[in-house]
Order: sequence, then structure tokens, then C-alpha cells
Amino acid sequence: TPPAPPPCSGPGKNLRPQNARREDDPPPAPAPKLRPHASPPAIPPTVGSPAPRSPLRRARAHEDAARRCGRARRAAMGNSLGCSASGERLVSAARDGDAVEARMLLELSPALARYSTFGGLNSPLHFAAAKGHLDIVTLLLEKGADVNARNYCGQTALMHACRHGHWEVVQMLLLFRCNVTRADYLSGRTALHFAAHDGLVRCVRLLLADFIPSGPLEDTASSVADGGDSQMNSGSSPTSSLGLKFNEPARVRYINKPADGGVTALHMAALNGHFDCMQLLIELGANVSAVTFPYGTTSNLIGAGSTPLHYAAGGGSLECCQVCYCHKGASYFWTSTISRLYLSHMY
Repeated sequence: TPPAPPPCSGPGKNLRPQNARREDDPPPAPAPKLRPHASPPAIPPTVGSPAPRSPLRRARAHEDAARRCGRARRAAMGNSLGCSASGERLVSAARDGDAVEARMLLELSPALARYSTFGGLNSPLHFAAAKGHLDIVTLLLEKGADVNARNYCGQTALMHACRHGHWEVVQMLLLFRCNVTRADYLSGRTALHFAAHDGLVRCVRLLLADFIPSGPLEDTASSVADGGDSQMNSGSSPTSSLGLKFNEPARVRYINKPADGGVTALHMAALNGHFDCMQLLIELGANVSAVTFPYGTTSNLIGAGSTPLHYAAGGGSLECCQVCYCHKGASYFWTSTISRLYLSHMY
């Protein structure tokens, strides 16, 4: 056998390979086994930094955000274009008198009380007042509905209630300080004109009882002349928020406020033969000698310069002619002339 090699000597005699292992070293840890096609372990996020998302999650997040923005945009557009499903449901409930449906919708979204339809701009309060649903009208007003809201014709909920004779609704609107002196855009008629046209005495009494203007005395005439837009509120309560009291001159000006062509509420009551309504208006200060204007859309109805007596004779009501005849403000010449014409027409 060959002889054993001599031991190493020199400066490198204690050197050993780098990966060499001593007997007293601990056993090495086993390497982690990775599954095939498995993603590496996620790095824990640092404080204040968002967790990393996969491309699929980021795409889904962008889709969800776009969908939410689209819903919000459609909801905002729906309220202006009349396409809001909840708003249309509230309008249908107010028109049909479904108080349960209206209460549920308003509890979910109180802002629906100010919803208006597309084109007509009628609010749920307009529909409820026109149909005489007092419970829905009260609910809408308590939820913040605008009591003086106008539609495309400039008509308010008070005008709709007076036109259809719902005096309970008129009383509720007056309790919420609606503006009684506002006029519509088409013919300049107020709620008093609508009530006198159909001879609704209860509505007329509510509008004129304890009349309190919502502005100072010097501003009342101008506010009545421009349709009542300068006034904020007006009602039939003994006291008002501004501390004003009953004002007889302001009520007389309101009663004699002319609509298009100079037609007053007394003209309308006389034309349609509402004797009791004419008598009430005259007792409260209506001018029997008021004449119509030579211009306006209603100037050709009876004729320019016509008094309520002319309208009463044109409507064929003898009692209304007698009311004008008995009043001291009527002209004897016109009274006798119209009476002869009426009697010759009848007999």
C-alpha cells in the first residue's frame, strides 16, 4: 500500500471548504416546498400604505366606481328630467291618495318632498292638493315641501285646491303660511279668482278671513300689483311671523286685483251666476264699478269697459244683476240698460 500523505503544513493548514459542515453544527432547515403554479407569499403592507391589489381586483374596483358614478348621475338627471323612479312613485301615491306608500318613500328619502315632474313641474303637493288628500298634503308639508312652489303655468298648490273646492286643504296650506297673493303666468289670476269662478264660498272665506299681508303697508300695493312675488308668505292666521295684524286696505286691494284684461274675482262670480259668492265679495269691499281693460286675452269675452253688471247680464243671472243694482256703487244708467236688455232677452 502506498504510504499516507504527510499532514498539511504551512499557513493554510486549518482552511476548509466554505460549504463544509462541522460535526457540532445544527442541521440545516428544510427548503419550503412550492406548489406548482402557486403565487409567492404576499409581502405584508406597511403602515399607511394601501394593500396591493391584483389586476383583476383593480379592474373590478374601477367597474364598481364607474357603476356608482353612473347611478348618481342618472339619479341627479332623473330628478330634473322627471325620470326618477322614487319621485314618480311619490307622485302616483299623492295623486291616488296612497298615504302608506307616500310615508314610506318620504321616510327613505325626505328630499322627495321637493320633487317636480318633467315638463309640467308639478310637485307631489300639487297633485295631492288638486285631489283633496289632506293627510298626504300634511305629510308633504311636514317633510319640507315648498308650499309656494309653482308649476310651468305659475300655479301653486293653493290655486289647485281653490279650483277644486278642497277647503280643508286650503286651510292646511294657510296654516303653513302660503302666499295667497301670487298670480299665475298665463292670465294673472290668483287663488281668489279660481275660487270665485266656481262660487266656492268656503274657500273665499278662508282666503279673506283675517287677511294679513306678509309685508309692510307701503310694500303691499306693489306686491299685489306684481303678482305677489315680493311677499314671502301670507295667511289667514290672527298673527304672523312678522308681527303684523289684520289689514283691511290690503284685503280690499287683494279682492279688487285685476287679472288679464282687468277681470276681477267679482266679474268671474257674476259671469257664472254665483249669487252668494258675489254678495260675500261685495260685503268685503269688492268694487262693483270696476271695468275691464281694452287689451288682454279676455277683453273679447264681454267687451272692453264692462262692469260686473255686464258680466252678470251676459251670464243670464237675474239675482246677480239685482245684487249689482242694489249696490250703491252701481251706475243707474248701466243698471237700467242692462236690466232692459236682459228682460227683453228673457221675455
